[in-house]
Amino acid sequence: MRYFPALLLSLALALTGGLMGPASAERGEPADPDNPRTWQTSDQIPGRIAPDVEVTRALEDTLEREWWYDAAPGVRVAKWVDRGPRGRVRFFVVRTWWDHKGVSVDYAHPPKVKPTEPLSTMLRRTPDVVAGINGDFFDIGDTGAPLGLGRARGEGLINGIDYGWNSAFWMNRKTGAPQIDLLHMKAVVKGRDLTITNFNSPQVKPNGIGIYGNRWGGASGKRWVDGYTRYARAVHVINGKVVSNSTELPWGEFKGYYLVARGEKQRRQLRRLHIGSEVSTRAWLPESPSMAITGNAILLKDRKLQVTDDGEMHPRTAVGIDRDKKQVLFIVADGRARLSRGYTMVELARLMRHMGAEDALNLDGGGSSTLITRKDGALSVRNVPSDGAERYIANGLQVTYTAPPKRGKKGKQGKRDR
Repeated sequence: MRYFPALLLSLALALTGGLMGPASAERGEPADPDNPRTWQTSDQIPGRIAPDVEVTRALEDTLEREWWYDAAPGVRVAKWVDRGPRGRVRFFVVRTWWDHKGVSVDYAHPPKVKPTEPLSTMLRRTPDVVAGINGDFFDIGDTGAPLGLGRARGEGLINGIDYGWNSAFWMNRKTGAPQIDLLHMKAVVKGRDLTITNFNSPQVKPNGIGIYGNRWGGASGKRWVDGYTRYARAVHVINGKVVSNSTELPWGEFKGYYLVARGEKQRRQLRRLHIGSEVSTRAWLPESPSMAITGNAILLKDRKLQVTDDGEMHPRTAVGIDRDKKQVLFIVADGRARLSRGYTMVELARLMRHMGAEDALNLDGGGSSTLITRKDGALSVRNVPSDGAERYIANGLQVTYTAPPKRGKKGKQGKRDR
């Protein structure tokens, strides 16, 4: 992956004071740019180190709710301030009652997987949207594609990975309830002994095979294999038949889809698919969720902290589940600013637990952290993104509300309710 844009962004923020001072040596080893699991945020900007101060007050004693309103029936928005000993943090909470009639939580995304766009652009495609937050970590310095899984209601799987980035939030299709746990993509080439590792991912995993449909966007050529072309091969399939098989990786718009190999064994396997051969693929999520999105780390599981990083402070975005109240919680905390320092991962997990979540998932933070809600008929950005404006991002989560049809005369329900 290429990260020059992220490095330039980091330099620009440092020169303007956006990092709030030099990185501390207490941070230890920096994130590995080639290992997303070590990232704090997609932009990989070093965070300010949390002050080592004695905590003498309980969390509930440092929090103050400044305002709240109902964006729709079953959807409540609130602004909070945390005046704890480590410094001030401004954050926002959206509570969505998932079983409230007319309320739905879904995956927000651009028309194609590869291009990024502001969250507000994604949300405005849905007339009934009332709230939304940014979503998964993404390949900010290269393709712009999300790193993990994405599934939207009524659209099927949009992007996925077998293993490596599978901490997910999803809605159970059968029960309608949310879940946070590991979620793994399954994919096959019917009648062929091929191991598919990626579906519309930024890159194919080493020693893996990826599927890239025309929903991906224009073919990415060498970027699909991170520039390692020695053991690469691309098979082009249109209308279920192989039309080309080459070590030259394609670039630009295409029809049908591609199978892309990255590895000596995988290249040999794809070489056997001759022109004219019939090929059929399938990619799915075994749990059959109605929608799904991934993040980089599960913060809480059954109210127990799953993270230990209490060092770097960043703007943060997270989604949680309060099963007792049947609520999905969105939290967006501002950071990298004088009036809002941001949270560490541990602080974010504890905040989620305090707000009632049993399970919680960390989504992309930094300049990506964005909350948009509807008020008085208009969608507006509620927080203050640390870039100074909305960042172009890969996907998000959105809440919609559709008013149920009014009952007809004599107490009979309308057709949609029957």
